Amino acid sequence: MIRSLKVIVFLSFISSTLYCLPQQGDGIVISINDRKISLREFQSRLNDIPLITDKPLPELKEDLACTLIAEAILAFEAGKESPDKTGKAKMIIDQYWKEALYEEWMNSEIRKKITITDEEIISAYDKLKEQRLVEYWKVNSPDEADLLIAEIQNGKSILINSETKLLEYAESLEEVEDAVYNLQIGETSKPVLVDSLYYIFRLKKKIPHPDYPQNDMQYWKGVIENRIRERKERKMLDDALLILMKEKDFTVNRDSYNYLYEQLVPIVYKIDKREAEEPEIIQNEINIKLTSGENKFNQPLLKFKDGNSWTTSDFWKMLAVSPYPLNYKNPDDFRIGLMDVIKKTVLLNSVAEDAHKKNYDNSDYVKSETEMWKTNFLASELINNYRVSIKITNEELTSRYDSLKGNYIKPEMRRIIPIITKNKKLAEEIYKRIIDGEDFISLAEKSGQNINMIDKDTPGIFITGNEWGIIGKTVFGMSVGKISGIIKADDSTYSIVKLMEIREASPFLFEEIRDRLQADYENSILQREINKLLEAKAGNYKISINRNNMAKAEYSGGSMLVKKTHFPLRNAVPSFPLFNHKVKWYSSLGK
Repeated sequence: MIRSLKVIVFLSFISSTLYCLPQQGDGIVISINDRKISLREFQSRLNDIPLITDKPLPELKEDLACTLIAEAILAFEAGKESPDKTGKAKMIIDQYWKEALYEEWMNSEIRKKITITDEEIISAYDKLKEQRLVEYWKVNSPDEADLLIAEIQNGKSILINSETKLLEYAESLEEVEDAVYNLQIGETSKPVLVDSLYYIFRLKKKIPHPDYPQNDMQYWKGVIENRIRERKERKMLDDALLILMKEKDFTVNRDSYNYLYEQLVPIVYKIDKREAEEPEIIQNEINIKLTSGENKFNQPLLKFKDGNSWTTSDFWKMLAVSPYPLNYKNPDDFRIGLMDVIKKTVLLNSVAEDAHKKNYDNSDYVKSETEMWKTNFLASELINNYRVSIKITNEELTSRYDSLKGNYIKPEMRRIIPIITKNKKLAEEIYKRIIDGEDFISLAEKSGQNINMIDKDTPGIFITGNEWGIIGKTVFGMSVGKISGIIKADDSTYSIVKLMEIREASPFLFEEIRDRLQADYENSILQREINKLLEAKAGNYKISINRNNMAKAEYSGGSMLVKKTHFPLRNAVPSFPLFNHKVKWYSSLGK
């Protein structure tokens, strides 16, 4: 709540879902030589697949089994065909290993040590039933805080600006909530130290929570346990990191920091510097740019208390495989934010180092997680190498368009002019004026509508029948030139629409879909070539599938398709193109 955004983000690594690491003793679903895919991994990968309603679950599982076998074979083949000349593969695989160590450390050192009593749940539920509306002030020293409290209590005019916040129990810092939840209405707290600032709170109001009082404690027990767990984990994490990072204090070479920033800005931001590139594009550019030959890159960037140091070049390589984004809103924010990325990177490496010392890299989780991401990376690199080797001529693309343009159809569309308002009475008045003969376009302009002038002769907006909700459904039942009645939409707006034009479904022009056509053609060639490779190589591998274990995997419809909160550039599991299990090489396995 009160802690700065950067610190909140830094300390919000733990949530109820982050470190529930499933056990590995859950059976093997697939074996490809020494690559073992457990039920835990299979189920996680299954739930990375978006919900497909037209395919029975057993078939979807077979598709996934085919995909994971293909991924493993391609990874093995990549290791044979493509030596790691640049060291990129080693860097990214080492990074995956560190991230797995980090997660295992968090689970073993923090999460597993948490216990929650019934008394704690009862106490938390009582507090959750009420929210607290507070007014608060920030000052720099204890003396200023004491003076401010005295002025508040004596009813004097306060010159320092205050802010208000609605607090919900177990969502803010524990020290803040302890201060606030002990106050009665109108009372002022003692100073609370947060990030070198002193906060003073005054309770303005107690407000019943909109949800928690509606059901008893038993109904909310799971939610309450998670809230308490998060709070305890946050405290334990703070304490553990304080000890761990003692020897990892560091100083920053300001010249090297500025040089690093100057080298990154042209990569992170587009030419006008108003918008950042996508994180994946940034990392790719960082990876492409060579640093070792430039003397400034070899200067120390960080010097640690234990005597070690990182050069700018060292950190540059870390950024190329980092799980932390650099696409801050603008260069000024990035200049500050880059330091946060440095701190998070130091923390990640320090935790991984401690986990390695404690032999967590021998855990089933670290081994399987590292292997999963390594396999995915190597297989994806091989596919990318095949993709860049594909060359399609303009004649081939034109010929493909001529033969398949019936598959690339523009949907039927309607050009409309809408008048939209949130005021029902105003909508009725406008409609009456239309009925009385006033020009529709003039009324639309007077009503402040954006007519989206396509050109001076064709005002309006093109929509399909699936767009604009009930408005789309209504206009697709109208004739050209007709005006609808008042249409009430789900967002509580009122619309009157005039249909200006019906545009029938028709094939896209070649130039309209050139890029899409190119990508589709490349994908079809790529798929053919990859399946050829798999047909030639699959017989060389010892492959087995335990379909009894496969049947145990549960599918919840793409629920795993999320980023890791603690590693924002990592999905919960890696993605890979889904293969169809009816391909020849998979169907012939075991025959």
